[in-house]
Parts: sequence; structure tokens; C-alpha cells
Amino acid sequence: DTEYRAFFEDIAAQRRAHILLDNGVVETGKPMDAVPLIRLARETGVTEFILPDKIYDRSSTLRMGLDAIYLDDSIPLTFEQKRTDMMAVPQGSNSAEWIACCEEMIHWPIRSIGISKFTGKYFPSRLQALQACPELIESKKEIHLLGCQNGAMEIVEIDHAFPDRIRGVDSSIAAIYTKAGMLMSNGMPRPNIEIDLSGNEVDLNCALLFQNLQWFIEACTS
Repeated sequence: DTEYRAFFEDIAAQRRAHILLDNGVVETGKPMDAVPLIRLARETGVTEFILPDKIYDRSSTLRMGLDAIYLDDSIPLTFEQKRTDMMAVPQGSNSAEWIACCEEMIHWPIRSIGISKFTGKYFPSRLQALQACPELIESKKEIHLLGCQNGAMEIVEIDHAFPDRIRGVDSSIAAIYTKAGMLMSNGMPRPNIEIDLSGNEVDLNCALLFQNLQWFIEACTS
């Protein structure tokens, strides 16, 4: 989507924000191939991109991730480009595989580890996933929460358990509540809707969206 891409290219050019480029696996069922993903990251000037991963598949995720790191190192940079930071997302079919995957990724030349909401398949919460992998907590890798399935309290609990270890969390949760015409508050059930970034789906009530964003930020940092 040229308009969507141009929006983030403009932000990147002005260096106004940290911009994370996802690999598309959640939206399409498979990640973008490494070469076009790397080139897109460089062309748009994003801060960081997520290495290819396959949901619940440890071996494929490790293989694709290492291949992408090798390719990133081998594809020459143009004069205007700079090498982009990378995030790895551990995967596995069970908790033991996820932990093993994460422990291996800690040694990769990456900036951060992303903790997916899909760990809920075998961990009661992402806090317990982090508690099960002390090597990650003790490492110097930044930790990012991908999605917010369980609301602000999940983020608060993780931050209280591991102060200042969570770099950030990305979520469309404020927009989801706004699309449903709901003002966020404690205990309110999550609307069973999704945000479609195509067409006019993102035309939301800006005043309500701002209120929901403010509430969510304050709730996560309380």
C-alpha cells in the first residue's frame, strides 16, 4: 500500500519515532521472504525489522532467522542506506521448545527479542514465559511485547516483576475499542473485532481514539 508506506517513510526521514517493520506472518500465515523484507526495511528507513518466523515452529524459525541474518550481511548497502536493527521472535510447539529457541536467539547479532501473544498456547501468561527464561532477562537484548491480548494488567505485572526490562508493546487494542465505539476502562471485555488496514477501515473517531490511547498508556505505566 503506497500511501501506508509513504506515511512511515516520512516519519523515518524525520527520525521522529522508532519504527518496527513486521514480517507479515500473522496476517498472511507465512513471513515475507528474507530478501524483499531486508530491502523493504532499508528502502523505507525503518529502525528495526522482525526476522522471518513460523508460528509454533522452532526449527523453521531458527533456520529462516539465521538465513536472513546471513543475507542481511551479504546484500550490499547503497550510499544512502544503513544496516537495520533486527528483532527475533522465539517459536515452539511447547514451552520447552520456546525456551530453547529463545536461548539460542540471545546469541544472535540482533537488537531485541519479541515475545509473541501466541505463547499463550503453552504459558498461562507472558510473565511466566519470561520467568521461564532467565537467560533472556539477564541478557542485554531489548524485550518487546508483540500484541496485547490480555489488556494493560499483563504489561503492568511484567514491568513490576522485571522493572525497566520491557522496551515497549505494540497493539491495535485502543483502535479496536474505538472501532467498537467503546471507551476503555478496567474490566471491560475486549471487543471481538479486528482492524483492517485496507480501504477506509482506519477512519476512526479521533477524539475517542485519543482518549483510549491515553487510558491505555496510563494503565500500562501505573
